[in-house]
Order: sequence, then structure tokens, then C-alpha cells
Amino acid sequence: MEGEMKREMEGATEGATKRLMKRVTEPVTERVMEQVMERVMKRVMERVMERMMERAMVSVMEPEMKREMKREMKLEMKLVMKRLIGTLSTQDPAPADWNVNPRTPFDYQIKKSEEVELQLVFANKLRDKIYTKDKIRDESDHGFVKIKLIDTLSRKTVKVGPSSSLEIEIFVLDGDFNVEENENWTEMEFNAKIVHQSGYDKPLMKGKQKLTLRDGVGTIDDLSFSDNSSWIKCKKFRLGARVVQNSSNMGQVRIKEAITEAFAVKDYPVKSETTGPHWHPQFQSIHQGTYKRTFQD
Repeated sequence: MEGEMKREMEGATEGATKRLMKRVTEPVTERVMEQVMERVMKRVMERVMERMMERAMVSVMEPEMKREMKREMKLEMKLVMKRLIGTLSTQDPAPADWNVNPRTPFDYQIKKSEEVELQLVFANKLRDKIYTKDKIRDESDHGFVKIKLIDTLSRKTVKVGPSSSLEIEIFVLDGDFNVEENENWTEMEFNAKIVHQSGYDKPLMKGKQKLTLRDGVGTIDDLSFSDNSSWIKCKKFRLGARVVQNSSNMGQVRIKEAITEAFAVKDYPVKSETTGPHWHPQFQSIHQGTYKRTFQD
């Protein structure tokens, strides 16, 4: 595979490389770079599709396979771009009288593609229905919710280095943030979906909304909702997590935010004089068993 990619790169950059090696005074314009990029992208897509089609012959196209395809694309693009940059950077720089923009769109694409290499993820799933005043736990109802910082290429937790101990902040997001179909959301899109307070102008959450990663892992252990989600249009919330901006020493490198599945928040059951007690679902079986034993006695 590496040999094939090398031949493709040589073919894609042959014209530009020959001009540079012969010291021809014709600048490598943005148009030339765009043509090179188009050819490289075409080659990469062909190879990735061939690889994925082989896998599709023995399995059904499932969400896991889609994620695998995206990972393959990232790996291929990273290799191709590094080789292309290496090929061009070994040549002599352009003369000062050339009117060439040193920061071309191609350079910008390369930089952007390498910026998002770290991402926060929720390690466990939340319940579909959460009650106000209850501490937020995972779907097993007794486990703490974990947040991890991972490398987007290897999918492994980042356990060492400055980034493994960053400060993280938890937010409430609108449940209609369709991240299942758009995994490449921007920071601006994330910020636009933050729900700051309820319809009654009170904080949506109580407890510790900030936590610090240890060895790349953080724990939500003291956080609860103070209002339900019925007043919002889609009737559901999501939780989001992002790095506290002043705690990051990563420069311009973006650490992608974490987002949970959508869930509903209901008011905690209270006792009413007219309708009697409303029991929390997890206590329902205990309540029914108590009545059954009383009747038998």
C-alpha cells in the first residue's frame, strides 16, 4: 500500500517537482497546488474505497464501519500530505520577487487537517430519562460518568503530557444538536447549542460543572439538573464537555468537544395530597412489594 501511495504521489506532483528541480522561474501557483490536491484526493478516495469495499463483502454497512472509513481517510490523508509537504519543502525557496502568497489555501487545509487530533469523549452512556435532583449517573444508574481525552487517530486515551491534565467544563446542550449525522461540528456550532438557563431564568444544573483530567480521564460525580427539559422545543437535552479555554497550552490546536446522546429530564417525583405519592421508577418494585406483603399479612 505504501509503495502504491508513493507512486501516486510521484505522479501527482511530477510536474511541480520537475519545475522546482530544474530551477525554472515559474512559481508554483495556488492553481497548480489545487490541481495536485485534486489528484491526491482522487487517488486516496480510490484506495480507501477499494479497501472498504473488500470489507463490505463480508459485513453489513453499520455505523462502526462508517467510523472505520473515516479513520482510514484521516490516516491516508495524513500520510499523503506529509509526503507532499516533504517533497516541496526540500526544494529551494521561491525568489523574493515572486508574487506568491506564502500561506496558500492548500497550506491552510494542511494545518486545519492536523489541528483536530485530540478529542474529548464520554466513556459511558447516560440514561434515556434523568430526574431533577438526582445525581447524573450512567445508564447502569450507579456508575460515575467518565470523560476521556483521546487521540482521534489511534482512539487511545492520552495519559501523559500537559493535555492529560486539562480542566474541563460541562454544559447543557439543546437535544436537537444532530451530531449523529454531523460528526465534524465546529466550535462555533457547539457554542450555539449551549442552553444557559431555563425558562424560569434559573441555572439548569447544580454541582460541580468543572473537573480536571487525571491521566486523561475525568469524572462527573456531583452534578444534577434543577429543571426539566419539557420547556425546550425538542423536549430533550444533551451534555457537552469542552476544555476550559484559559487552561489549554495547546496553542491553536483545537481539542474537539464531547457530546452525549439526547435524553429527557423529568421532575423528581413528589407527594401530592390529591393523587398520592409518585414514585421514582427505581423504587417502584420496592413500593409494590411492600404493599403485597402488607396485604398478605
